Amino acid sequence: MKTLPFQSTKALALSWLFFSLIRFILGFIHIRAAMKTIKPIKFSISDATGRKISSAAQEELNRLISEVNDYIERYNQSSSRQHIITAFGYYAAALTALFSMLLILRSMMLRNPR
Repeated sequence: MKTLPFQSTKALALSWLFFSLIRFILGFIHIRAAMKTIKPIKFSISDATGRKISSAAQEELNRLISEVNDYIERYNQSSSRQHIITAFGYYAAALTALFSMLLILRSMMLRNPR
């Protein structure tokens, strides 16, 4: 059985292209995920409920909500930063795969000049 010249090299170049596309897509997904945030808690006590709850309890509830909102803000910043770093990693891997594909295509062209 006779194989075509450069058949395995073409398959290797296509596989590098495939890996590059997948990594670009994953990078894009992480950039999109970096833009999503959890909204802070908005809480207000109605007048009827405010009369039933002591001022100390209201202050404690407001402090708790403030702490939870601070935690949510820090989480959003950390999550966004992690997603952006991951996306850049995927983009670097995609560019490396594209460079590998170009090297393979270059070697194919040098072996088979027209």
